[in-house]
Amino acid sequence: MRVVFYSECPNVASGFGKVTYYLTKGLIGQGFDVVNLCMAVFGPVRSVEGFKVFPAPPTAQDIVQRWTPDYVIFFGAPWIVPLNQILPTVPAAVAINRRVRFLGYFVHEFIEAPESVKAYFRPVHLLILTAAAEAKPIGADPDRYVVVPHAVNGDLFNPDVRPDQDVRAALGVKHVIGMVSKNHPRKRFDMFLQLIAMLTKSPGSVAGLPYTTSNGVWDLNLIAEGWSRLYGVEPKLIRMQDYDMFFGLPEDMEARAFANMTIHTLITQGEAFSLPVLETLSLGIPNVVIDTEVFREVYGDAVEYVRPAGHIISPREGTVHYMPDVQGYYEKVVEIINHYDEYKEKALRASEELRKRYTWEAATKLLVQAIDRSNRYDYLISGSVPPTPPAVMPQLGKPIIGL
Repeated sequence: MRVVFYSECPNVASGFGKVTYYLTKGLIGQGFDVVNLCMAVFGPVRSVEGFKVFPAPPTAQDIVQRWTPDYVIFFGAPWIVPLNQILPTVPAAVAINRRVRFLGYFVHEFIEAPESVKAYFRPVHLLILTAAAEAKPIGADPDRYVVVPHAVNGDLFNPDVRPDQDVRAALGVKHVIGMVSKNHPRKRFDMFLQLIAMLTKSPGSVAGLPYTTSNGVWDLNLIAEGWSRLYGVEPKLIRMQDYDMFFGLPEDMEARAFANMTIHTLITQGEAFSLPVLETLSLGIPNVVIDTEVFREVYGDAVEYVRPAGHIISPREGTVHYMPDVQGYYEKVVEIINHYDEYKEKALRASEELRKRYTWEAATKLLVQAIDRSNRYDYLISGSVPPTPPAVMPQLGKPIIGL
């Protein structure tokens, strides 16, 4: 059975890439012939461990004609380029070969969306979500989706991991407050740096550890400088490097870098499963997150929640998101600092439970079940009538192996 995995390039240093890597490896272990078609949104097309990696073609017809798959899995946020360009071509691909099953392993961060955005979730036979709470905002039929959570490599992310150096001693601080996320407008690094400035102004000693891509919407140096002037403080920020979330640190180095934190905060306008929360919790680090239905489902009482301050509408997609409350984060972090031993013990208990629950082996098993279930459906969720496919297939690239 051949599975075409259309996603970010498989690698172990990014969110989407890491999921792609482990699930590709898992499917190969289950006997599937896997072809990775790499969107290469955040880096060059390259392969690991001999995976079959090709540049992603522009249409689903190209996939069906060139790689003759039994199953095609689209993975990512379906409104981003190039996913939002290839998904409307799925009905034409179905017209070429009705035996191929298309699955959408989609993530999103909104609590409501216009129909134009919801439509991106429909030109597939079966939806795969990281949590059931993601189904309602997209109007998913309960019979047409399954849940496949993300996972963690517990051999690399566990409480026994120690940082390469004692940065707290070097900086003369008791706590390192971190935030790991990509550099994106909804990942509020501006609020995180405000939080660090607020904590610096309060009694106690802290340093901030922002881990993100060096290129993106937030210029962390300028934002930190602005909050420093406003609060009259000089926050200590650990910038061991411009951490590259995509094709950056190997996982073992990543785990040791995360282990510098004593508290991890994720200040966002919404989130799907969130690998940084799972990985830092697996290290036994207390977490503070925005209170969302997805986080409640995935993490239960393992994390500390901050109620949203309200709502915000994305000017780009028209989607509705929660607005974080930086004052609420500040109060929760201060509470954890004042009772750290209690919260640390809670995080250690959560680490043991989550590393058993969210394994890549379990995720692969659920994905295989989803692949099998997709055979039940003869029609796409969208119910679109397939147009006539093009007669000529464009020239496609050669595989790139073994970099």
